[in-house]
Amino acid sequence: MEKKWAECDEWIVPPFGFVKFNTNGAVKGSYGMAGIGGLLRDYSGKILAEFSKSIGFADPTSAEILAIKEALITFASSEWNKKVELIIETNCETAVFWINNSNTTPFAFKDLVNECLSIGTNLSWKLCWTRREGNVKADRLAKAGIEPGLMVAR
Repeated sequence: MEKKWAECDEWIVPPFGFVKFNTNGAVKGSYGMAGIGGLLRDYSGKILAEFSKSIGFADPTSAEILAIKEALITFASSEWNKKVELIIETNCETAVFWINNSNTTPFAFKDLVNECLSIGTNLSWKLCWTRREGNVKADRLAKAGIEPGLMVAR
């Protein structure tokens, strides 16, 4: 019997004293209707917050960076920002590289990257790349957000 590939969520819990926000952006085509999604979980895997919303038209990299920005805004305005450190994970290597090395960011993306860095100025956070398999739930939230007018937050 032939095995078929199955989607699995290989999310890894953050260490004690940290929370992890997995984020993702989704776009129809190379430029089109786009959505962002993310979920914040603690060291036990408990979901503390999540979002899924439409961002209108965007390219894939902008959508990924906007998802990171939304995670930073959500964490900054939460009760957790004074209690624990934040790890943000995304499966977009480009976004991770540009935010972690902002001097390499192309001009077209500088404002978005700088907005993320500005929001994160007073936060204890780091941005990391994860494999797609570790970002399955954030991907689902981003794809659900593509629909205009849809916004889910908790």
